[in-house]
Amino acid sequence: MREYRLNTFQKLMIALLAGILVASLAISLFLSGLIARQMASANQNASQTGPDRPHVFIQLSNIDSSFRETFLTGAKRAAEENGMDLEIADSAGAGGADNYASVLEAAIDARVDGIILQPAWRDSLTPTVMRAQEKGIPFITVEEDMPASNRSCYVGTNSFEFGTLAARLAGEATGYQAEMAVVYRGLNQENDTESSLKLGGLQDIASQNPGLKIVRIEQGTNAFFGAEDTIRDILTHNPGVTVLACMTARDTVAAAQTVLDLNRLRYVQIIGTDLTPEIQDLLDKRVLYGTIARNPDTIGYRSVEAMGRVLKGQPVPDFIDVGLETIRNTD
Repeated sequence: MREYRLNTFQKLMIALLAGILVASLAISLFLSGLIARQMASANQNASQTGPDRPHVFIQLSNIDSSFRETFLTGAKRAAEENGMDLEIADSAGAGGADNYASVLEAAIDARVDGIILQPAWRDSLTPTVMRAQEKGIPFITVEEDMPASNRSCYVGTNSFEFGTLAARLAGEATGYQAEMAVVYRGLNQENDTESSLKLGGLQDIASQNPGLKIVRIEQGTNAFFGAEDTIRDILTHNPGVTVLACMTARDTVAAAQTVLDLNRLRYVQIIGTDLTPEIQDLLDKRVLYGTIARNPDTIGYRSVEAMGRVLKGQPVPDFIDVGLETIRNTD
């Protein structure tokens, strides 16, 4: 009987499949370890929390890292002033929807007193949030809302107003005669979320000013890679675009860099989001026309302050609006 030998292609395919299997196992072990560490941390913090100091768990996405960092600065300040212990989730979404929900499950199992949640991957969080409600753990949503849930309140900004302010800045920058592209690369892009409300505000102003045309809306969940490529594609395939409206700080900086790389600064105005040191520098250099600041420090502070009232049995508003600030490069 002739001995059967694998050819080169078959050997390569076997090696490839083996590599995929090993990589999948490694990722699975990493995520399992991450969740286990988070649960251990939650249990340890719960045991260390004094009987008179509420233990509040905060889970934020890292979709917009500057928002997260500034939010936590305000949250920590409020916790110190109100005698509360904060536990901040290490996992900020790098493992995807299932991991994000599992980290929240660990906090619930650790019997935290309250939860402050940015509901990234909202659909995957719904069963977990219901568990928190069943266990009597109050929770507050920030930046994105879950209006159908039994959350104690929502702390953030008026998203429709955000869109109208961005559109008005675009109109000011161009005399309301422009083709505009909108970049919103975040999570929860369904019809009833904050992203849709922002787009609704932009479209409302555009409908009142026929010279201001929205010619492209770029949405998606890929908030970690490809911002520059997305914006480069817009400017390449929509050469008439004279305004870029960016709905996150990350995309604002990416738009500025891409416009500079393409030597289009004379022809394209950029409307950004938030006021980080990097964005302030771009305003000072007149690379951006203006930005809409969401005040994440205040959102963090007010959410912890509201949780303190909830835990004391005091009433809180259904929506705590921290307000928006319009900042131009001439301010």
